[in-house]
Amino acid sequence: MNNPEKKLFLLDAYALIYRAFFALSKKPALNSKGLNTSAVMGFLNTLYDVLRNEKPTHIGVAFDLSAPTVRTQEYTEYKANRESMPDDLRASIPYIIRLIQGFNIPIYAAEGYEADDVIGTLSHKAEQHGFITYMMTPDKDFGQLVTDKVLIYKPAKFGSPAQVCGPKEICEKYGIAHPTQLIDILGLWGDASDNIPGIPGIGEKNASLLIGKYGSVENVIAHADELKGKQQENVRNFAAQGMMSKHLATILLDAPVEFDEEALQRKEPNIPALMELFDELEFRTFKRRFMMEHNIPETPVPAPTSTPTPPATTTQTDLFAQPSSPKPAPEPVVLPKDILILTRNEDQWEQQQARIEDPSVLKIGHDLKPVLTGLRKHHIELKGPLFDTMIAHYLIEPEQRHTLDYLADVYLHRDISPTGDLWNPDANEEVILQLYRLFLPQLKENGLEPLFNDIEMPLVEVLSVMEENGVKIDSQNLRHISEAFGKQIHQIEENIYEMAGLRFNIASPKQLGEVLFDKLQLDAKAKKTKTGQYATGEEVLQKLAGKHPIINAILDYRSYTKLKSTYLDALPALINPRDGLIHTSYNQAVTATGRLSSNNPNLQNIPVRTENGREIRRAFVPRGPEYTLLAADYSQIELRIIAHLSGDPAMVADFNLGHDIHAATAAKVFHVPLSEVTKEQRSRAKAVNFGIIYGMSAFGLAERMEISRGEASDIIKKYFEEYAGIKEYMNRSIALARERGYAETILGRRRYLRDINASNATVRNFAERNAINAPIQGSSADMIKIAMVAIHRELQRLNMRSKMILQVHDELVFDAHLDELDALKTLVNDKMVHALPLSVPIIVEINTGENWLSAH
Repeated sequence: MNNPEKKLFLLDAYALIYRAFFALSKKPALNSKGLNTSAVMGFLNTLYDVLRNEKPTHIGVAFDLSAPTVRTQEYTEYKANRESMPDDLRASIPYIIRLIQGFNIPIYAAEGYEADDVIGTLSHKAEQHGFITYMMTPDKDFGQLVTDKVLIYKPAKFGSPAQVCGPKEICEKYGIAHPTQLIDILGLWGDASDNIPGIPGIGEKNASLLIGKYGSVENVIAHADELKGKQQENVRNFAAQGMMSKHLATILLDAPVEFDEEALQRKEPNIPALMELFDELEFRTFKRRFMMEHNIPETPVPAPTSTPTPPATTTQTDLFAQPSSPKPAPEPVVLPKDILILTRNEDQWEQQQARIEDPSVLKIGHDLKPVLTGLRKHHIELKGPLFDTMIAHYLIEPEQRHTLDYLADVYLHRDISPTGDLWNPDANEEVILQLYRLFLPQLKENGLEPLFNDIEMPLVEVLSVMEENGVKIDSQNLRHISEAFGKQIHQIEENIYEMAGLRFNIASPKQLGEVLFDKLQLDAKAKKTKTGQYATGEEVLQKLAGKHPIINAILDYRSYTKLKSTYLDALPALINPRDGLIHTSYNQAVTATGRLSSNNPNLQNIPVRTENGREIRRAFVPRGPEYTLLAADYSQIELRIIAHLSGDPAMVADFNLGHDIHAATAAKVFHVPLSEVTKEQRSRAKAVNFGIIYGMSAFGLAERMEISRGEASDIIKKYFEEYAGIKEYMNRSIALARERGYAETILGRRRYLRDINASNATVRNFAERNAINAPIQGSSADMIKIAMVAIHRELQRLNMRSKMILQVHDELVFDAHLDELDALKTLVNDKMVHALPLSVPIIVEINTGENWLSAH
């Protein structure tokens, strides 16, 4: 590489730190104090190699802050599925900060902006000052910033040299004319790691082809009629989502950071500070190498009396916290004598049949549910204990990703993805075995073995069978409803055009915003997004609902079109032609609370609160004339769990006496006899019961109940006076989470709350709300999982023809054989009621019907 006069390196701190943290193959690097030094050593080696080999004239490091960003303020789901930082890594950050300071390198960060934005802003300014800038990151999103003077520098990996990417490389990789069009590709494709949705059904390849042809997301939307089939439909229906995704994927160039050549200029390291840090971390080998290369004598160097001040003057919230206490190294794992690694390689199953059916052999695999389904189709009966590394990691780090290639990269520093240097399907067995060795002691250490062995692993088979069972829908009924919705949508469109005084694309946020706020002048203070468009989300429209009838018409239009495209038109296309049933996929390792989710299609979001939504449930029917649908639903289970966890005498007594809990709450809060509680008072008490324990403020309660903030505040005050035990539980939960760093369910399922002690109040308050409700939601999830496992085992033991076909949060749905109806009701009620004993009665509401709506 040439060495220009002014060569700036900008390091994407957390991208490099995460990469460094998992650089060791089998176990973390621990010093004599038990501190995991993998991240510090890996980052140090990367930084030092750049300083020594690339010889930058200027250098800086950009960090993310824990505060909300402009993107999360505009789209709350942004990065919502991003994995939480492991404790060992969090403890490493202060040492890395000291390391960067020791090399006298400035640190940059800005409230409300990500490190990407900081680097984008600095590199843009550097180009104007005649620099060649190297953005040091493995993140693909930075490709949108490259120019002849701004390049991506991907650090060396697995012994391969570093890679430098400029406009030519980015354009060739994605088939585009200019690097900025990568933003448009991300707008269509989305970004799973950042939870940017994109447009459904458009992956990287199709996004590249579409942008290569049309040039931008806007032009793809404008030419939607030229597309074919489902792609055309998705582009039309999700145009706004695509535009929002493009906006979210755009790296900002206006972060509030100053470009100071002198501050960025490479300086001599602070030798005493580095020597002290190397000694503290026990980096003896590196210290000797460093001393030799810098001609430092062996005589001790006096340590500085204080930690140097960071060179940069940008915001540094939460960056300089002291490291937490190190955790002791886990005990070595003693492997069972007989282990079988199960993969999806069907060719091996017949050869392994004897061992698969041997109950004494431990079976280990990653994402075993599809394997179990495949074995049943091959008439191979799996017996004995199971260990699924995906499920194990889900319990250990519920908010991280759990794919095999991700875990191999993160924990073993091996790239086994199909495009990776080390891809080899035959090597996956070794990876799975290494992950088993890592995760088993962590399950033991965190007290998660009973949850893993007694609930989650048996549930793998239950979900596999439920997926195979499938559910029947009346597609003809759906078509009739879809036709009726189509006519209704057309009528609503015409009404909107008449009220607006012009025809426009109602699905376009830009055009809609111009109609509402420029033409109709509905809100003089209407907010605009960073792209200059008006915000037109549902929350914005709800606040305008009383100002003009067009608002309710637009909300109705959105409701009808979403129901039509998401369910009425989509579900019939998902019917399996072999058996005429829909087979959803249940996700056991997605939600941080422990709840299940489903996709392809998502049958857990079938609407039930609106009349139009309920019509869709009417189309779910029994699989045959000898069956009926049976729905079993826990009654107010989360409130019963809060009563149990808090031990509040008043709430426990209300449940034990069989009172209507919302009416009982109203009687206490409004000081009226139970028999005289009005419908409005009960409704308000219900809002309080379900809102307060999830952190609803007086402001939120006032908005929901359409009352004054003062009245809402008074209701909350009275509530806690009557249910003082609930308030004590909330305070106790927050205090425990601050002490431990996590909240846990009755059975020990953990939800890590990394920001519970954050200095930023907004971030901290969010963690505090999770500290209160995670034990409630998680215990509810554990409870229905226990019931599912118990019911499944009884159905098998009794060889019943009835089938469990759906799980929707607190509800189970069955295809009940008419000859078994009474027995099934008794079985289901017994297993659900006794799944997790509480100090209050557990009520299960069971109904049957000719469709899901009537059974619910």
